[in-house]
Amino acid sequence: MAKLIVNTVITTATPHGLSTGTLVKISRVNSGINGHNYYVRVLNNKQFSLYADSSLTIPLGADADLITSSASIIPLNQSSITYSF
Repeated sequence: MAKLIVNTVITTATPHGLSTGTLVKISRVNSGINGHNYYVRVLNNKQFSLYADSSLTIPLGADADLITSSASIIPLNQSSITYSF
């Protein structure tokens, strides 16, 4: 039986300014996703999901509780930005 992976929706306190397809680095998170790069699918100006591939076909099924106000999501094609969650 295949395991269903449900993508996590990340909600920011302020508009995130990301674009679908942006490569971001996750840091300051206590899990296996810390220090890794993922691709963004924008849902709206305060919500997005993370994917392991640039085609956005492999969702990151991270626990939403792991991405907290202390997390840092840095767009790799921009200067360092930390978002408020």
